[in-house]
Amino acid sequence: MKRINLSEGMRFGMGADSHTEEARGEAITFNGIEHEAGGQVVASALKMIQSQDSLMESMNISVSASVRYGLASGDARFDFAKKHAVNTYSTYLLLKATVQNPPEHMVAPKLTDTAAQLYQRSPEEFRQTFGDVFIDEIYSGGEFFGLFTFESQDESTKTEISAKLDVSVGSVLAGGSVSVAFSNTIEEVSRKSRMFIDVFMSGGIGLHNPRNLEELMTLYTNFNESTATHGTAYQASVKDFQYLPLPPGPTWAEQVVRRETVAACGRYVVDALKIRGQIEYILGHKKEFEAFDEAALRTQLQVLDSRFPLWAQRAKDCVQDVAQCSLAGVEPISLSLPTRLQSTDPLDWKWQDTLTYDSRAAAYFQPQFLGGSSITQYDRDDRRVGRFKLFHRDGTGPEIGGIFWHPDLGAHVVYGPIFQEYMNRGLCNGPLGYPTSDDETLASRDGGRGLERVSFFEHGFLWWDAQTGAVADHLRPMQERPYEELPHPGPTAIGRFARGGS
Repeated sequence: MKRINLSEGMRFGMGADSHTEEARGEAITFNGIEHEAGGQVVASALKMIQSQDSLMESMNISVSASVRYGLASGDARFDFAKKHAVNTYSTYLLLKATVQNPPEHMVAPKLTDTAAQLYQRSPEEFRQTFGDVFIDEIYSGGEFFGLFTFESQDESTKTEISAKLDVSVGSVLAGGSVSVAFSNTIEEVSRKSRMFIDVFMSGGIGLHNPRNLEELMTLYTNFNESTATHGTAYQASVKDFQYLPLPPGPTWAEQVVRRETVAACGRYVVDALKIRGQIEYILGHKKEFEAFDEAALRTQLQVLDSRFPLWAQRAKDCVQDVAQCSLAGVEPISLSLPTRLQSTDPLDWKWQDTLTYDSRAAAYFQPQFLGGSSITQYDRDDRRVGRFKLFHRDGTGPEIGGIFWHPDLGAHVVYGPIFQEYMNRGLCNGPLGYPTSDDETLASRDGGRGLERVSFFEHGFLWWDAQTGAVADHLRPMQERPYEELPHPGPTAIGRFARGGS
């Protein structure tokens, strides 16, 4: 029995189209609803997402059903898959949980008198009006999808990140909580990439976009309980009308033509989503690619967007009339995309990332402030251990900030008063070593955001007191400030803090 996602307007007694999964008219009458016995079924998994196909398959979006989204159906599940279209330049992990209650089903379903009369008069018109299947069972509960996106700076870094994540997938949970090994991996790869976490939920309460792994896992572990009291009908089983006593209907050959045409249009949509994701990434990260004509690429994006409704309309016309089941004029688009650079300077990558995503820090790292080339640090065996760039007021004035990179720690920015104190202490050659984080805001006890700032380093931290303007490597007594103490480095940081100085 086929399962489909419930969309707006679907309910017991409704017909549907098995190809596009669209709701049609009410064709069934029945004698009430029956609840099946049984308990709640809970399933969860974490998997690497390698393609747009695997993302949509994991979110239970069929290829054939994708065609109707070209007509702006407003389906939230598909909108999520489209917004986070998988590109080959990034790495993805999907955390999935499903909570399914025993289904409900109709008692003694049969065709309404109107539907029966229409079928006797014209089986084809019946199919156009009511589809070829009807909703037989409805499942309540919910689904949870937490998508990690890791944007790497180049292909070699992407390969390294993918390999580390692939190994860690089997060690997510230990004793009901996130394993140390998985936390360590996430922390390590997030230092070498831009990490984003996005969540889609059907059912449950308290949805928010988590900022880190801890918040995601809290949302995930609370999902089962929240769906018990705030579940939703999210999936249905459908049966062919042929299960009911019917006169002869559409021929087998017509059904095959329809199925293949709609499936082809759906495949065009999925492939185009992948290409669209590639183009959007390229336009947003131009420095990672060989030189290309940006205007021409944006024109290609517009042409691509214009094809979605064409594919959707052809599938819709085919469902209504088998004579329209042709792919002529709606062929897929094949584009030539610029080649990604094999290697990117991590300092330049962090610089561009800061200018794009951190408006506060960007004021200290404008192009006109760059003073000379990067400086390379070596250890006693003459091996390169790290590099940094310094930025000067007006390019030649006093230093106001720096970008520091170490192969074990990634690249981080230090700027403003904290940078001045860091420079007084010898920068990365001094006792603090290389930075392990960007400048952060301290969180207040009441959950708000304070004005005090802190930067962590290999061997300590520097804290800027917003009230006095002073920078120190210790905090004011707790009774004098409304902020939490800085966290003690946990298991995920032991390796970093134990490493010797440069």
